[in-house]
Amino acid sequence: MRADDIPRPLLDSATFFICGRRRFVTGWREQLKDVGVESGRIRSEVFEWP
Repeated sequence: MRADDIPRPLLDSATFFICGRRRFVTGWREQLKDVGVESGRIRSEVFEWP
């Protein structure tokens, strides 16, 4: 799945929560911004483990 697979009405109104490893979170954050989601509607938490 990619951010451009998300229906436009959700991209225009939803708040997105992303959790996972730093690369995963960073990649999704960039994708969401690229399709027009404002930074204030993107929440994230990075989980790191050995």
